[in-house]
Amino acid sequence: WYVADQLLKKRDYDGALASIAKGVELDPESALLLNARGLAYSNKGEEERALADFDAALQRRPNFPSPHNNRGLIYMRRGELDRAYDEINIALSLNTGTNRALNLYNLGRVQALRKQYNSALTYLAEAKQLTPDAWYIPTYRCTVYAEMGRLDEAMADCNEVLAQHPK
Repeated sequence: WYVADQLLKKRDYDGALASIAKGVELDPESALLLNARGLAYSNKGEEERALADFDAALQRRPNFPSPHNNRGLIYMRRGELDRAYDEINIALSLNTGTNRALNLYNLGRVQALRKQYNSALTYLAEAKQLTPDAWYIPTYRCTVYAEMGRLDEAMADCNEVLAQHPK
């Protein structure tokens, strides 16, 4: 799993898939490996294969939040925003760990796409409280504020990110 995770982070999806295949041979019931393989397929644009793996992961471990979040991201890309919201919200309800911030961030993204800007800002604020150093939260919040026409707040968030990450 650890090798596959590093390969996923390096965006070597074929390498990750090869590593995961070895893991699945050893442990075909591993929800973690099936979820990771789904991520690799999703990142390669093979959404149906990804969804099948996320479904299989949930069959083995029904309370596993990550496959719900990952299915939600696919639905968000497809513009199926209600389905995306429902899936990510399930992930949030199941998630007691550090990934709650990611679920909240993704719910904020979905709500912004639905033009539910105040709700989006609420989710993003909760995510920021859990992970104050996460640069992607104020970056996206900047976009939301800009879409709302609240340009001073948008600039403040963008400037915060640039101050922390000038390159």
